[in-house]
Amino acid sequence: MGIKSRDSIAVMGMLDRDARQVRAKVIPDVRRDTLQREILKEIAGKSTIYTDGWPGYDHLRTKEFVHETVNHLNEYVRGQVHT
Repeated sequence: MGIKSRDSIAVMGMLDRDARQVRAKVIPDVRRDTLQREILKEIAGKSTIYTDGWPGYDHLRTKEFVHETVNHLNEYVRGQVHT
């Protein structure tokens, strides 16, 4: 599950580009079920979601979202896609 420190705090942020609003909140962990629960609670279906390649975001496409990713091993920005 990546690098974990005893003092780490997970924060999830979401930017609504149309409304120009950022929503951020502390979450208990970065597991798939936690991340996707927060996304489903906050993001309307058919929205486009941009993330990095963290496995916790896998399968968002199957939940009626357009899901674009960047692979931080070789890119940080690709057009509109950046995290």
